[in-house]
Amino acid sequence: MSNKVHILFIFVLLISTSACRQDNTANDSDYPFIVEGELPASPPAIELITDAANDLAERENVRINEVTFVALELPVWSDTSYGCPDPETAYLFTPKEGYKIQLRVNGRDFFYHGGEDIEQFLCENN
Repeated sequence: MSNKVHILFIFVLLISTSACRQDNTANDSDYPFIVEGELPASPPAIELITDAANDLAERENVRINEVTFVALELPVWSDTSYGCPDPETAYLFTPKEGYKIQLRVNGRDFFYHGGEDIEQFLCENN
């Protein structure tokens, strides 16, 4: 399965599930990161969050258990910048369904953006 098809598949599963964790028996120790916000019930969404947390831990030179999950949003981005425009780049003004993962390390918030035809990335413009 190509990477773009895989990302699209995960995105469709993410959108088709509830935005709130439905398994109230799960606890924070079930995840490699700290949980502050409500986790989605979707395993593919958890995988996206875990991938973002691993990436952030590596970038910030911390262990993944020092990364806090804060929130997951499912915006419709107004253009192909996916909510993270670069002033030097032109974008198509076409709505794009996507997601935004908010993580925290040492009191600083980080945002990972992604969507229907793009791999998630750290948005450094927030």
